[in-house]
Amino acid sequence: IKNLKEELEKFKRQAQKKADIVKDLEEQLQRKGEECEHWRCALEEYKVSMEVKLHQHAKVSMNHEEKVESLKKLAEEDRTWLEKETARRKDRSEKIKNQTQEILERRSTIDW
Repeated sequence: IKNLKEELEKFKRQAQKKADIVKDLEEQLQRKGEECEHWRCALEEYKVSMEVKLHQHAKVSMNHEEKVESLKKLAEEDRTWLEKETARRKDRSEKIKNQTQEILERRSTIDW
């Protein structure tokens, strides 16, 4: 009986050691899980911040494209106006030239 008691005590100590090891491993696993959750959250925050930056860059790019298109439209309007104005002045210059020519022709027919 004494041997059985000793063996039972020995078995209890071994069981307690194993229980302590299991408890320690569970605590380590819990800490690793918390650490993983921390990194998962940090990664999610980083992902969101990158998406925000990407959206901001896309907005800036769109604004830039809109400004470029607006400038192209203004340049086209200026070119059209310049072509019309050049044609108008050319016509006016031609009229003045013709009028001057007529005046000179009439003047040459007058006897002084």
